[in-house]
Amino acid sequence: MRGAEANPNRIPIELPRGALALSIYLPTGSEPGKYQVEIVEQPGKRLIGAEGAAALRDHIAVLEVNVDLERLHPGLYLVGIRQAGWSWAYYPVVLK
Repeated sequence: MRGAEANPNRIPIELPRGALALSIYLPTGSEPGKYQVEIVEQPGKRLIGAEGAAALRDHIAVLEVNVDLERLHPGLYLVGIRQAGWSWAYYPVVLK
């Protein structure tokens, strides 16, 4: 799903709190290049932001990004991902 709305039917991905080096497999058709990542409670209310670069691996764009989730409380959040100039795509995550 692309755009500023989160898909409520997605099953949240579980992440541990702490400093993480994430490899995010982007949707089919995504281009390599620079991407922005944000952790939010709701769209438009950024708690943490980061930037990373996506490269093709076996014809799939994989975004490498470092985020520190240590200061966030356990619970449900959204991860927003976008290439510069594009709309945000949000995915639910649960911090443990």
